[in-house]
Amino acid sequence: MSTSTFGVDLIGLSATVPIFGLDSIDDIKMDLQGLAIAFETSALTIEGGLLRNNVDGNEEYDGALMIKTADFSVTALGAFTSLASQGHINNSFFGFAFLDTEIGGPPSFFVTGISAGFGYNRVVKAPDVSEVGSFPLVAGLNNPSKLGLSGSGLPSLDDLGNVFQKMNTYIEPKLGEYWFAAGVQFVSYELIHSNIVAIVEVGKEFEILVLGKSFASFPPAGTTYGYVELDLEIVVQPDEGIFKAEAVLSNNSYVLDKNCHLTGGFAFYCWFGDNPHAGDFVFTVGGYHPAFKPPDYYPHVSRLGFNWQVSGDVTIKGGAYFALTPSCIMAGGLLEALYHSGNLKAWFTAYADFLIYWKPFYFTADIGVDVGVSYHVHFLFESKTLSFDLGASVELHGPPTGGKVHIHLWIISFTVSFGASESAGNKILGWTEFKKMVAHSRHESGLQSIMRALAATGSSESDLCHLIVSNGLLKQVKDSSGKQIWLVRADEFQFTASSAVPMTKISLNGTSVNSRGGGLAIRPMHVSSISSSVGTITVTSKDGNPMPWSPPHTLTRAL
Repeated sequence: MSTSTFGVDLIGLSATVPIFGLDSIDDIKMDLQGLAIAFETSALTIEGGLLRNNVDGNEEYDGALMIKTADFSVTALGAFTSLASQGHINNSFFGFAFLDTEIGGPPSFFVTGISAGFGYNRVVKAPDVSEVGSFPLVAGLNNPSKLGLSGSGLPSLDDLGNVFQKMNTYIEPKLGEYWFAAGVQFVSYELIHSNIVAIVEVGKEFEILVLGKSFASFPPAGTTYGYVELDLEIVVQPDEGIFKAEAVLSNNSYVLDKNCHLTGGFAFYCWFGDNPHAGDFVFTVGGYHPAFKPPDYYPHVSRLGFNWQVSGDVTIKGGAYFALTPSCIMAGGLLEALYHSGNLKAWFTAYADFLIYWKPFYFTADIGVDVGVSYHVHFLFESKTLSFDLGASVELHGPPTGGKVHIHLWIISFTVSFGASESAGNKILGWTEFKKMVAHSRHESGLQSIMRALAATGSSESDLCHLIVSNGLLKQVKDSSGKQIWLVRADEFQFTASSAVPMTKISLNGTSVNSRGGGLAIRPMHVSSISSSVGTITVTSKDGNPMPWSPPHTLTRAL
């Protein structure tokens, strides 16, 4: 039903009437899948609908509403369903609304819209940073068409279905989970437009999720020489001991020309608390050094760069990166230019990569440039490619400092080595060499302090494990050979074992406890992985029989 200004659409209206045995009006079953409304005048537009869906076997009611005038627009979304758990029916619903109107503020933070929402027995799944641009609560609310609402006319069944297909991908019913959200849309100096939503989830776990999108044109009016669109995601999970911040340039970003696409991302991760990787962190713009193998739990970040198809014959592209971790720092870049027309091809390539480790200090550097041209010749029945190539590269490493210079020409190439070979600074250190390196370190390490303390007490260097009675000690006596003996109470006896060498497992009288820290690495000795470092303690009675004991719940390892 519709008029020039008002329309109502009953979606999926049906009636089921039994052919035989119609005794009363109650035997007629009515069904309605959804309802859409639209009201439009020159001053006011109202559009919305209510849809009944089946989500994972549960009946859900989804609704969307948009009210628009010349001065403001309001977009609201909501969903309701019921969940069965242990014989009880629990309601699950959420609502979110966005007000698009100029509120005001300083030029650096001129607010043009606000949003708010909540969820009851609902959970918000954090999208991948590359999906933030299409996340409904960020991208769709200031542009209803991205949600499926056109802003004119009745929304169809497909329109409403598309709206909540996107919503249900990220906002799911889940018992015991609740969230609250608030957002702001603002403009900075009439240049940068941003939309940011913060979501706080409480329930079984506490989580803070910040999602945002910013875009800017340069200049903002007239001929555009650049457009940048950045998606941002911040996740804080205190219970898991994780902080994550990521940003990525969208495929719509360009500079100078729309064919000069910008790419790349940024990430900062750190781990704390009881997380197995506590104390580790990584900051990167554009990824990592080609020779660096990041751990599996590090973020994957694309190169910061550009790819410009200048014309059908000329392509220019480049990239750069920087990364900082507790063990190393790295940076580098690449620039390539290619001309290809018919049988003629010409190219230019320049690159530089730097990787520096500390504790112990070690570095590698690769710098190179290459220029060339080739032409494919057809003569009679012969076909051949003639090419001229000129380039040079330098590889440096140290300490001890050394490297290689490689020159390649059209018909000849050669390599000149200088300084120490790379293997001289990359060999596995023995214990004696390792002690010398520690002794000559300018700053006292944990191992140096241990060795200094042992020397002060006259202990041998192998005495790196200590047993200390923490409870039940009566007194200490010496036997006939002069060895110290503990006299303890059997019902209260407790002791602490400490080792200067970190352990992955401790075994006491055949019962073992594993460390939560996982494997070990000894970077100063260039040992990348030690899967097993076991400390074994045996406690026996006077007659030589092993004593029973109750293992601790965890093994604490401090590195």
